[in-house]
Amino acid sequence: MAREAGMSLSKFKKCFKEIHGLPPYEYHLNRKLEIVKTQLLQNKWSVSEIASQLGYTSSANFDKVFKKRFMMSPTAMLKLVYYQ
Repeated sequence: MAREAGMSLSKFKKCFKEIHGLPPYEYHLNRKLEIVKTQLLQNKWSVSEIASQLGYTSSANFDKVFKKRFMMSPTAMLKLVYYQ
């Protein structure tokens, strides 16, 4: 993306963060996690299927990333939504 924008990588990261408030990697990860959350809540796939589709070698690693973003595990989110 930096090359396409005609910028050095460091300049691109700085400009991206100024515009979006996050570095490119974090922005991309957050967008991906929002999509995953929607798919999870629509019962499209199980937690382990989603973790696998995202390239995580274990559900535990995916759970950590998800929990950091949403302050709860995917399973806890499902319980909160479906058992209220």
